[in-house]
Amino acid sequence: MSIIQKIRDKYAAAAIGAIAIAMVGFILIDALSQRTGGSLFGKNTTVVGKIDGQEVEYVAFENQVKSAEQRYQQQGMPVTDVLREEINNTLWQQMVEQMILQGQADKMGLTVTDNELKTLIYTNPTQELRQLGTDPKTGQYDPARLQEQVQAILRLPATDQRKQAFTDYLYNVVAKQALKTKYLYLLAGAAYYPKWLAAKDNQDNSAQANISYVNIPFALIPDTSLPVTDAEIDTYIQDHKAEFKTTEASRNLTYVVFDGDPSSKDSANALGDLMKLETGLADTKDPGAYLNQSGSAISYYDGFVAKTALQVPNKDTIMELPVGGIFGPYLDHSNYVLAKMIDKKDLPDSVRARHILIATTDPRSGQTILDDSTAKHKIDSIQTLIEHGANFDSLAVKLSDDQGSKEKGGDLGYFTANQMVPAFSDFCFNGKKGEKKVVKSEYGYHLIEILDQKNIEPHYKVAYLAKEIVPSDETTNAANAAATSFAADAQAASGSAFDDIARKHKVVTRAGTVKETDYQVQGLGSARQLVKWAFDNKVGTVSDPESYGNNFVVAVLTGIQDAGLPSGSYARTLVENSVRRDKKAAQIIAKLGTVTDLNSAAAKYAVTVQNQDSLGFGSTFVPNLGNEPKVIGSAFNKANLNKASAPFKGNTGVFVVQTNGVISVPNQNNDYTLLRTNMEGMMRNAVGYNALEGLHEAANIKDNRIKFY
Repeated sequence: MSIIQKIRDKYAAAAIGAIAIAMVGFILIDALSQRTGGSLFGKNTTVVGKIDGQEVEYVAFENQVKSAEQRYQQQGMPVTDVLREEINNTLWQQMVEQMILQGQADKMGLTVTDNELKTLIYTNPTQELRQLGTDPKTGQYDPARLQEQVQAILRLPATDQRKQAFTDYLYNVVAKQALKTKYLYLLAGAAYYPKWLAAKDNQDNSAQANISYVNIPFALIPDTSLPVTDAEIDTYIQDHKAEFKTTEASRNLTYVVFDGDPSSKDSANALGDLMKLETGLADTKDPGAYLNQSGSAISYYDGFVAKTALQVPNKDTIMELPVGGIFGPYLDHSNYVLAKMIDKKDLPDSVRARHILIATTDPRSGQTILDDSTAKHKIDSIQTLIEHGANFDSLAVKLSDDQGSKEKGGDLGYFTANQMVPAFSDFCFNGKKGEKKVVKSEYGYHLIEILDQKNIEPHYKVAYLAKEIVPSDETTNAANAAATSFAADAQAASGSAFDDIARKHKVVTRAGTVKETDYQVQGLGSARQLVKWAFDNKVGTVSDPESYGNNFVVAVLTGIQDAGLPSGSYARTLVENSVRRDKKAAQIIAKLGTVTDLNSAAAKYAVTVQNQDSLGFGSTFVPNLGNEPKVIGSAFNKANLNKASAPFKGNTGVFVVQTNGVISVPNQNNDYTLLRTNMEGMMRNAVGYNALEGLHEAANIKDNRIKFY
């Protein structure tokens, strides 16, 4: 591994970081899948879940969650509650899928050999591997570069964390993904669309019916005339178990929010505090120290930002400031800000340079390999030789300690400022094309020559002194007091008069449904503690006030739904209309009695007989009716030819259908080879999802994460 590559690895979002993130969810899976029983960390370790009898230990799972969070943070991404929820759920889902699939693979004797793995790396590289093989100068994927990068990683010592991360990635991500692909390909191979079925489908899809029908809409019967009881809802749910059965528990909440956001007085105070610092900002010679000392909400960035990359309010005005000039105050999100122009320069966005490195430190071990004075003397001698006509390329090949660039005459290609250590970048981006200079970095002494600079544009160094607008103690205490008063009244009434008490306190109630793994509540945002509270209490319980952001929330638990079938009271809002439609249909059908002709049926409800031509067997909608599949089925029922059907319930009303005739329209799309290709393609595409869903439903999965997160 070259030293200059080490520099790039440190200051760029290297592909190994992406590989490590992708790998996180599989390290623990592999450890668990090899267990023969008991706890990974001892019998007394708490269990976060079980997958087909295999325990998932909290400590092990938490290590993977933290590792993923740290890797996101290393790439500059803040770990919000939304991202934390995504990480947690993704890791769990990966574990479930991998452990279930591993069980299936073991039963079938499926494996991925080392030779297959080696082939996969280069012939079908993952996105992370492609990133390793992408040329930073062109952005193009290069298979030869991937091979070079992989071999360089594999040559690292066994104790090197990068090598460990990479090999773990190969065996725990690439190999397991290949195993999943093998399994699904085997299932997909069973897809078959026989010729007889194609002929039958072609015959059916060629059929068109001409019908007459009577439609008695449900709307003719008032809802108020048919109340629905909980018992009727329970019966409906039992008759439609597959439709209502759930695998996750949920809770219903009603809650109120007491606003604790900053008041106008708080905003004025923040502005006043900022303006007291304006003179100091104008006079300071060390803006970084002054911003830090002043408690600025925006840290000082001691670097230049390109004109095209500057993304702040009032950017045009700020860019026009003279050096030392101040603009503001202005509002940036929740901050009042003063902007001071520190410096302006025309700089490139990328530079091509070459260098000769005399290393003083081993980049892997950090140990000194050459004393500073000797290294300085050596680089000065090389500089003198070049100044007297020696060839830079030749000296780089002979003398440079950067193994990655020396064979190219020290040429590093094009790079951006954040790809190199600061001392190296400062010269390359602030110097001029053709300029040479000796620069010292933490790796040693570099003799650098700037070969080219691209896309030169204005760059700005700006200090942003900011004061956040935050609620005062007075504002927070007032919101807390209002929430506490409301909670006391609601708790005294045991939650039964929550809505009435809300009206009395002049606050609006909101409702939400949450699952055990949710981190957010509808209309409230991040509120993991409220979700946990909901699963720890009984219906009618009123919470104490809890702060979420600046606000205070009081909630009442209004419904509990465990995994399985919901109760009638819990599912009323979902089921009531369906039950009422069934009752209306039964009433209409009873009144129609035995139907002998359409006209007499229509007369009983003062509706007219309707006609529909060219109704296709493969249709999904009936013109003027919408989604009514039973009408289509009835139209092609031979028993209804020239005869009124028995009345039946549809989606929007009760229907009586008479088929006047059925014709066959030639279908031009009857090429069996093409039909088979399309149908089997759709079947294969559906195999992956359906197979995994089926395995998941059949597995015995116990998720206890709510006890820990």
